Amino acid sequence: MVTMERRKIVLVAVILSAVIGGAVILANTGRLSQAANDDACMLKTLDSVVTDFPVKQPDTSSMPAGFQLEGVDYAGRTVIMFYADHSLCPLTESYGGLIDKGAIVISVNKSDEIKDSIQFQNQELEYYANNTETLAKVEPITVNGNKGIGWEPFNGTDTVRIDGNIVKQEPIKMPGWVRFYDDQDGTIYGIRGHQPLQVLVKIAESLHR
Repeated sequence: MVTMERRKIVLVAVILSAVIGGAVILANTGRLSQAANDDACMLKTLDSVVTDFPVKQPDTSSMPAGFQLEGVDYAGRTVIMFYADHSLCPLTESYGGLIDKGAIVISVNKSDEIKDSIQFQNQELEYYANNTETLAKVEPITVNGNKGIGWEPFNGTDTVRIDGNIVKQEPIKMPGWVRFYDDQDGTIYGIRGHQPLQVLVKIAESLHR
């Protein structure tokens, strides 16, 4: 029997599921919930999102010109916010596709397993240092006193395998990412987009309630 596997080499999916409580939403096929109206559009505000933790939004002045909140999705203890300089309605792309078309995605989820941001940063750095498939250059960062990690956009590899054998490989642009633990609220924030790490950190520093 011939089997075909198509795989984007980025970072291992374990860390993606950690960001969003088990639902891998930042992969190419990912979507999180039914938070859409009859026109297949995402929510545009956080008004109807109920959580047991605070959700901080960025100051849009920290964003690239023209970016504003264009979509919200949520499930369980995870909230995803989509910022873009164009409408995301109707929703015809996967979340990964939205990022590839320029959206900046901010996720926040409650974590009861992390003691503080120092522990979070150390675990993240150790994880990627020991992961042979990590292609990004992972750096320690500090966001308003909270420890985390981040990386610049980088070149990944789109790989096609047949019966385990590589038959095609193509380079693919992968987005930058910032992840940090908010010591005040006990939440993990992730900010992902095709923007320089400096821009993503600036967005993270602007987060407020």
